[in-house]
Amino acid sequence: MLRSRMKTSDVLVEHIVNTLKDLRYGYVVITVHDSRVVQIDRTEKHRLTVPPSHSERQSGRDNGK
Repeated sequence: MLRSRMKTSDVLVEHIVNTLKDLRYGYVVITVHDSRVVQIDRTEKHRLTVPPSHSERQSGRDNGK
């Protein structure tokens, strides 16, 4: 369907779906003013796995672990 023929609501739904694609961790905020969507924000979080530091491993041994 051509974008020019799409209703405003269809375009909005398409935009929201595209905003959600590939979002693993995070959130989407939809801002509404006077019953109209005026802004869509996407915040993505990247979870990092950090191995324990040398000092944490040492203290683990001291505690009988």
